[in-house]
Amino acid sequence: MDSELDLSEFCCLNKDCQDYGNKGKGNIRFKERYRSKNRVPLTHVLQFTS
Repeated sequence: MDSELDLSEFCCLNKDCQDYGNKGKGNIRFKERYRSKNRVPLTHVLQFTS
């Protein structure tokens, strides 16, 4: 399911994180899909650093 997701296009959305807004850092992983027909990906930040 997550193999079709290009995680390099995702970034941390926490403004207190040093990686905020920086894509392709490798700190985002796929967690699950939700909503009808599993259309919306839910991601997780592996490491938060301030």
